[in-house]
Amino acid sequence: MDITRITANNYEAFEDVLPDDYFPGDDRLAFGAVTGNKEAISSIIIDPYDDSFVYIDWMYTDPNFREQGAASELLDMVSIFLREMSVGRMLISFDDEYEDLELFLEDRGFAIYECSDVYRVPVTEIIYGSRMDELLEKKPGSNGVFTIEEGEMLQKFLSFASGKNLGRDFLSAISREYSLVMLDEDREPVGCMIIRETEDEDLEMVYLLNTSGRSRTLDLIVGFYEMITANNLDDRDLFFSDPEGIWTGIVENLIGDDIEKYRVEGLLEGISIL
Repeated sequence: MDITRITANNYEAFEDVLPDDYFPGDDRLAFGAVTGNKEAISSIIIDPYDDSFVYIDWMYTDPNFREQGAASELLDMVSIFLREMSVGRMLISFDDEYEDLELFLEDRGFAIYECSDVYRVPVTEIIYGSRMDELLEKKPGSNGVFTIEEGEMLQKFLSFASGKNLGRDFLSAISREYSLVMLDEDREPVGCMIIRETEDEDLEMVYLLNTSGRSRTLDLIVGFYEMITANNLDDRDLFFSDPEGIWTGIVENLIGDDIEKYRVEGLLEGISIL
């Protein structure tokens, strides 16, 4: 069995063991295992989050070749690669129904925790409620909030992120067309809302910050509304965790319902210290 990095040169050989949304040139890093006959049997994709840790976005082995060490060898190679890059942790999230995966990860040294602070709210309930209507009447425009796809706004976001210890590698783990930066009257960045698209094409809010007062938080919310409607994303769900309770309170106010109804149950997280 051989382990190799998946690139544009060998991508076609691994298509059967890769997710449909992965393609050469993706910001994520992919590795694969092949038999002596050069048959692709397993793959793993890691998603850089920042300089200190990465997510395992995908891990798959052909059912005909499971329990033969392919996934273990892939994880070993990825761990070595990440240590050389001075990355400290690998994370993976999965449903608790995958008991075999949980046992496999524990055998590989992962600490497994129950995720108790993750919420999943339908986007429609956030943007089409009466409270959002009231907010839009007060603030008909997002007032200095822009997506960070490219050009000036991307550079302003990078400037803002560098002062918040997010790092440039943070960009590879987010969806730029859905993420927002907020500027003040001098066109200097004072806040952001960072969103990534999940494998299931839902949305995850991974970072929210406003450094210039409550009224500007409302601008970010209107910017979120405009981004969702412009991209026809109102059929998605929004995942988020919020240890400080800031976004939780905002969403609860917007949906007019108890946020605890939307807490995700049965989600586990595995953490490996490299």
